[in-house]
Amino acid sequence: MPLFSLLYLAVGVQVLLLKLIKRRQQKLQKLQQLPSKLEGQIFKLSGTVAAEDFVNQGVFQDSAFIGDDLFDYLAGYSLIDQSRVFAKEGAKTEDGLASVDKVKALNPKKVFINYGRNDLNFGNGRNAETTSDAVAELVTKLKEALPDATIYVVSMMPITQDLEISNGTYHTEKDVDALNTALSTKTTAAGANYIDITAPFKKNNGYLNDDYTADGYTIRKAYFPFLLNGIAKTINNGQ
Repeated sequence: MPLFSLLYLAVGVQVLLLKLIKRRQQKLQKLQQLPSKLEGQIFKLSGTVAAEDFVNQGVFQDSAFIGDDLFDYLAGYSLIDQSRVFAKEGAKTEDGLASVDKVKALNPKKVFINYGRNDLNFGNGRNAETTSDAVAELVTKLKEALPDATIYVVSMMPITQDLEISNGTYHTEKDVDALNTALSTKTTAAGANYIDITAPFKKNNGYLNDDYTADGYTIRKAYFPFLLNGIAKTINNGQ
């Protein structure tokens, strides 16, 4: 092969290598610009509610759950280990703020938050705005305490129309919807991810399906595995 051809080939190979190196550098720069953990995303639970086995325990083995009645049942029904659940019946957002140090000591990779029902129901005039502000403050405190953890705020479960009509609670479904809308906006702005769990449990009229509850606001024990499996699939698949 003539010398000129060899030189031309060498230059061509060098140019190609430089292009490949440049592309690799650009990819690395893009990766460096991506957040180190998931923040500010909105997820929505889907599917048809049914009794099923809890098969996604592994997704939650490095998690902490902080909240009120809904999360309290996770430990009560032996779905999540008690050591990872910082929740109790009747708890309000101030209980969450008081639990930050305990959650920090566990050092979880994921933190799930669910507050609001008791703030609306027994919170001395609290509404969607003040309650969502308190949950957003909790998100900020947890991010400061656990900078490497991914935080998820879980929406408030709807209530049945019968419960609302009977004045069995001090808040209405409109109050629940308003709170969930405010939580979605404020907590994602604070750096959490928001999980809307309401759709599968609602009837067409927007209220909780009576078949899924005994008291008008708490889902039956049989459907908690569906809830946890659904959350696991949703956050893992990015749906």
